[in-house]
Amino acid sequence: MNILISGVSNSIALPLAKRFLKDKDRVVITSECLEKPKDLEGVIWHSIYPWDDKYHIVLNSYKFDMIIYLPAREEDLLTKSEINPGQFLSGLLNTLKWSSENKIRNFFYISSTEVYGKGNQTSEISQPQPETINGRILLSGEEYCQYYRDAFDLNTTIIRIPNVYGNDSCNCLLNNFIKKCIASKRVDIPYRENKLLNFIHILDIYDLILNVINEQIRSEQTVINLSADNSITFSKLAEMLGYHFTQVKINFEPLQEIYTQPAEVFAAKNFYHWIAMHDLQAEWETIINSVTSTPVLKKRRTTKIKEFFSKNREPLKWIELILGAILMQVFVETTDTFVQFKLLDIRLLFIILMGSIYGIKLGLLASLLASFSVLYSWNKLGLDWPLLIYNVENWLLFTLYFVAGSITGYVKDKKENEIEFYKEENRLIDKKYGFLYDVYDNIRTLKDQFRQQLLGYRDSFGRIYNITRELDTLREEDVIYRALLILEDVLSNHTIAIYSLHQNNSFARLEASSQSIAGKTSKSLNLNNFPALTAAIEKKLVFQNNEMLLDYPIYCAPVYNEDQAVAMILVWEASFEQITLYYLNLLKVMSGLIQSALVRATIYLNANIQNNYLPGTKILTPESFAEILNIKYEMKKNKVSDFQLLRVNSNNKPVELYEQISKGIRNTDYVGMMKDNHVYILLSQADRLYINKIINRLEEFGVECDRVFG
Repeated sequence: MNILISGVSNSIALPLAKRFLKDKDRVVITSECLEKPKDLEGVIWHSIYPWDDKYHIVLNSYKFDMIIYLPAREEDLLTKSEINPGQFLSGLLNTLKWSSENKIRNFFYISSTEVYGKGNQTSEISQPQPETINGRILLSGEEYCQYYRDAFDLNTTIIRIPNVYGNDSCNCLLNNFIKKCIASKRVDIPYRENKLLNFIHILDIYDLILNVINEQIRSEQTVINLSADNSITFSKLAEMLGYHFTQVKINFEPLQEIYTQPAEVFAAKNFYHWIAMHDLQAEWETIINSVTSTPVLKKRRTTKIKEFFSKNREPLKWIELILGAILMQVFVETTDTFVQFKLLDIRLLFIILMGSIYGIKLGLLASLLASFSVLYSWNKLGLDWPLLIYNVENWLLFTLYFVAGSITGYVKDKKENEIEFYKEENRLIDKKYGFLYDVYDNIRTLKDQFRQQLLGYRDSFGRIYNITRELDTLREEDVIYRALLILEDVLSNHTIAIYSLHQNNSFARLEASSQSIAGKTSKSLNLNNFPALTAAIEKKLVFQNNEMLLDYPIYCAPVYNEDQAVAMILVWEASFEQITLYYLNLLKVMSGLIQSALVRATIYLNANIQNNYLPGTKILTPESFAEILNIKYEMKKNKVSDFQLLRVNSNNKPVELYEQISKGIRNTDYVGMMKDNHVYILLSQADRLYINKIINRLEEFGVECDRVFG
């Protein structure tokens, strides 16, 4: 399985990626906040944010089966102030749009229980009331996911989780408290002592994701809460930390509120059979050992000083200029140096330093200050001012100072200009390559379109041969099932339904439909409500909804046995590119191939009727009924059709029994005997909601039944 993990949450992305690697999955991570561990092999890393312009290049470079999107959660923002949570809405929209266009099977949005704010109602069906900006952004992201699920049929799952922990969760709230205890003898917790916390293990989140994928439950409940069974307070956490770090003093300063909290867990346990397998207090020793084994180094004072100077560079250069001038004068006074060079000219050294560090502007200012220093010393010695002015040799020193300041400053500014020039050049190159990437992406898209067209024309004979071979079966049910899969593949459409038609019957019965529209399309169509479609069937034409009639499919291709319409293929939705004459002709060819296979299967069934039914009845033999049951089960498993299986409790003779049963079933249902010598009824496209009504109706005709499967 190819998995994309996108977003910023370090505390979740890294351990999830490691766990998926153990299952031999291919993992791609896109985030600039993550640093790739040296010991992690097999993960593909792209240092790019999901809201960047080139993000789609990464998406289009792989074929993903699942996407996990990790927005900025509260515990991420507590440790990384440079994160802008609002940008993740743009990244989420980019990812959702691409996922819907590329039919991604599973999209997981890892939200937070922060969205509940101060509210006491934390169930999945309650309306969240976030108190923070980030909580509102997380809730907006959930609403985006719901919209794409409803409007574009994207299979999105929203998981709200509390604080996380795990051996690899290096930036989670818990690990940061432990690191503070290692690095300092005093730790301040800026929250209330009695604030309730909940910590869930990363592997428990992983287990839920796997359960959601494996269960494949398509319900209206798309929000899933996760919480560990046991919650603790900050005071309990401080007690646990104090037990291991006895020299550390922990103080509480309730200056701010933390909104990530425990939540009620219902859907995870009842729908997906999930339970939390990890407990923080039981695994406390392991967590402490995993964090303490990682070296946590204190910042040296020199490093802190460097960081301070880099942040305050502009005001500090003026302070350095003034302090340097004062120190220069102090050295001059101390060494009793005036204008004659002894071992070192302090003023000249000051000028060179300032010019070399800050450029020509401060170099000339330093020269001016050095000149004032010379004049001050001249005046202090009581020398004659006219001698200074009219003796040209005395000007040499001032000229030297200004030349030194100009040259060193010019060299510095020239270097800075060159660096800026190269930066600008890199920006232009980056912009140029961005344009080239766009051109490449457009060319790649055109190439794929041309390739599809070439395959459609060049391989037409080969495709017809393969389709004919796939439809080469002697069971009508098997023909319908295979026909649906072939139609989805050839037409590149997943809104297809196949209905059966019967003589003197104005209703069409659903036989199979695409998984994406399972449960949405009607299981029975009254053809009297579709006069335009009925007229096309009578004229043996493929119906195309050019007038965009309401509730009509885009295409309808009838299938005939001699002159009688026995089935019809409906395409409920189609993209703009699929409303073409080429697509219409392709559907005609496909319906013709399916028609040939159905007619051949019908002829075979009529020719071997004595081998398929019990004598004098329409009750299938055990062998024939088992074949149909296997086909129906395969269709149900792939969610293209449904059925219910009833066992008949009766000792009547087969002929009498079938007469009773036939009064309470439809012509699309099957009656057959199995090897246990019991008669069974297979109800096509029946669901559990109406099974009791069907059983009661059969009892009215003297047939007692029990539901066996469905």
